[in-house]
Amino acid sequence: SEGYSYPVCTTCGRRHPGECRRAAGTCFNCGQAGHLQKDYKKNTTAVTPGQADKKP
Repeated sequence: SEGYSYPVCTTCGRRHPGECRRAAGTCFNCGQAGHLQKDYKKNTTAVTPGQADKKP
């Protein structure tokens, strides 16, 4: 046995439990709305929630 196996989601093509985050419009990485996991790769200086308006 290789552990749990979820069916392939018809929306995103991944195997996961529960509601599809792509269908809900939330990030696969953190689960929050407003951005997607792919945005983390584009921005190497990741902005944490609530930090976007603060300047160094």
